Amino acid sequence: MRTKCTIKDLAAELHLSRNTVSKVLRGCDGVSEGTRKLVLEKAREMNYKQAPNKLFSREQPSQKNGSILFLTRASYNNSDFWIKVLHGINMVLNENNYNLVMYILSADELEYSQFPASLYDRTVDGVILVDIYNPEICKKIIDFNIPTVFLEMPYQIDPFVGKADFITMENKTNIRKIVTQLIRQGVADIAFAGDISSASAGAGFHERWDTVKSTMEDSGYVIHEKHCFLQETDEEFSDIPNIMTKLQRMDKLPAAYICGNDWVALNLMKAVQKLGYRVPEDILFVGFDDIEAAGKAIPSLTTVQTPKEYLGTIAAQKLINRINHPQIPFEISYFSTRIIIRQSTGNFIDPKMLSE
Repeated sequence: MRTKCTIKDLAAELHLSRNTVSKVLRGCDGVSEGTRKLVLEKAREMNYKQAPNKLFSREQPSQKNGSILFLTRASYNNSDFWIKVLHGINMVLNENNYNLVMYILSADELEYSQFPASLYDRTVDGVILVDIYNPEICKKIIDFNIPTVFLEMPYQIDPFVGKADFITMENKTNIRKIVTQLIRQGVADIAFAGDISSASAGAGFHERWDTVKSTMEDSGYVIHEKHCFLQETDEEFSDIPNIMTKLQRMDKLPAAYICGNDWVALNLMKAVQKLGYRVPEDILFVGFDDIEAAGKAIPSLTTVQTPKEYLGTIAAQKLINRINHPQIPFEISYFSTRIIIRQSTGNFIDPKMLSE
């Protein structure tokens, strides 16, 4: 029988304080709108007893210029990432007198292409599309002919070029530096962990996987896919015992895992540690995004830091510019990242060599 969800459980899932979660559930002030909505969605997802059935109205009365729809999917990971992105979006929308409407598509809504009413009746002026990469779903959203910005990109981007704007981080340069440095230090048995197989896999994971693979090949090494996690979804990565079972079935573990994001890295690292392996003595880990939990993990996680709040700021600015000037050329914008070296890679990554 499933145990009752508590405020402590919600706080742990979202990497927020219990006080913040409690304020949201009691309807108190002092919490940003983005954080409030994420807490309410997680409360509904985890069947918290006081969670309202309807998180957000489909139309919200506003005296502002209009409304922007933040459209995303229910996800097991990266709440910390999107809280910071939402903060950047909120700042720009408030400055420009726009209202933010957030809608989280369930798995069933995605399967049957069921979208919020505001898209059909055009009560929103623009859409910021987040963490939705299925080409069919993306096409249907663009076909509403409402100005749309993708925050991160679908892997199959060609059908959408010239129809929407794209904001993403540069995924290759720092992954290549890390892999090259590990190989120079004698760590050549490197594997990748991150979903690149499902329709929901975005360009970021694909580019990070391709970079690990090609960098190893350029150095004369082959990545062993039997040691990789390439098909596991967010839900599967949240199941630590299942990941442990898959690790136990491998003939051996690689010397290092480069992971699609921090959330995957932290879950995989936890599974490895539960099996008795030491990090970094037995196996190294590298993540991507630099969420708050990465710095608090034991050991702390080496990662690639992305400008989360700035990505949200630019996405909102670009969308408002598109609304005001619909004829300007569509853009694909990449933003640089930086490597954060922590304990999970031991002494195998030298900051001085990375700068070469």
